[in-house]
Amino acid sequence: MDFGPQDGLATKKLEAIREQLDVPGYELSFRTDIVDAMWKKWVFITAAGVVTCLMRGSVGDIIDAGGGHFIDQVIAETERVAAAAGHPVTAKDHAAAVQMLTEPGSVFTSSLYRDVAAGLPHEGEHLLGTFVDTAVGFHLDVPSTNMALLQLRTHDRAVARARL
Repeated sequence: MDFGPQDGLATKKLEAIREQLDVPGYELSFRTDIVDAMWKKWVFITAAGVVTCLMRGSVGDIIDAGGGHFIDQVIAETERVAAAAGHPVTAKDHAAAVQMLTEPGSVFTSSLYRDVAAGLPHEGEHLLGTFVDTAVGFHLDVPSTNMALLQLRTHDRAVARARL
């Protein structure tokens, strides 16, 4: 687990928390750049959610169907929002996302897609809805993320209507 202060400053309270969480068998990393780390995670899970929810399948199936360019566009779309927020994705993290989301034969799907496909409650509004709102705040267009959010909202309404 990565943790740290949002303002980048270590405190005695955070040190006490670190001591409590630092136990054998549990990997703990104190970071003064935790907000950057949170953005990196948000960008990746948003891109993965958009790609797998819109295409309704695994990374490998999307690549096999010719979706590599689409995946690249989604990654670029999400990374533009992070950059506008002052938390640009590093070249290393970009390369890792591209590798994970474009690996031929990969069975990877996002947890968002797995929850939706299983008919479970999901974090679509929290993850994609908040991401879209953030992009709008920076006057950025995120068409793929908007489309995935619309698809999830439509799905949720259909599921709710079916339960009535």
